[in-house]
Amino acid sequence: GYALLTYPVFGTLIGLGAGRLSRRRAHLEVESEHLETENNRLYAERELLMLSRQNLQQRLGIYGVDSAALDEGLQELAESPAELAPSHLLGILERITQVRCAALYAVSPGSRPHLERVASLGDFSRFPGSLRAGDHPIVEEALSRKSFLIQKTLREATPSRTSGYLAAYPINTTDGSVSCVLIVEDLPLKN
Repeated sequence: GYALLTYPVFGTLIGLGAGRLSRRRAHLEVESEHLETENNRLYAERELLMLSRQNLQQRLGIYGVDSAALDEGLQELAESPAELAPSHLLGILERITQVRCAALYAVSPGSRPHLERVASLGDFSRFPGSLRAGDHPIVEEALSRKSFLIQKTLREATPSRTSGYLAAYPINTTDGSVSCVLIVEDLPLKN
C-alpha cells in the first residue's frame, strides 16, 4: 500500500525538481547570452577607445605635442582614484598639450542643455560661470554630435583662428549621455 502511494509522490517530487532545473537552466542561458552581448559591447568600446587614442595622438602630433606625455598622463589617470577633481583633469591637459585657456562645464540633461563651469584653466574671465550651448556654435554642434570638434581654420596648412572657442570635447558617461564638455579657448599653435 505504501509503495502505491510513494511512487506518485516520488514522481511528483522528481517532476517538480526537473521543472525547477529546466527553468534555472533557461534563466542561466538568458543570463549567459546577456553577458556575452555585454562582453562584445565592452570589447567594441575598448577598440573604439584605442582608435580614438591613436587619432588623438595623431591630431596632437600635428601641433607638436609629445605623445609620450599623453601616454604618461593617461597612465596617471588610470592609476589615480576613480573620483578626480575637474581641476586635476585640466592640470593634466595643460601639462600634456600646453593648453593655456580651457574650462570644463557640467552639462544639464535636456534638449537645450545648460552648462555650468566646474573648473577652468588660465584666464577664467573668458568662461562665464553659466553658459548656453546655443550661444557658441562649436559647443552646440559638439554636444549634438557627441564628438570632438575644432575650428576648421586650425586644420589649414598654416593654422589660424577665428573668434570664439577653438575646440569643444563632450565627455560621455557609460550610458552614452554627455556629462561634461571641455572647451578650449587658447593653445599654442606651431607653424
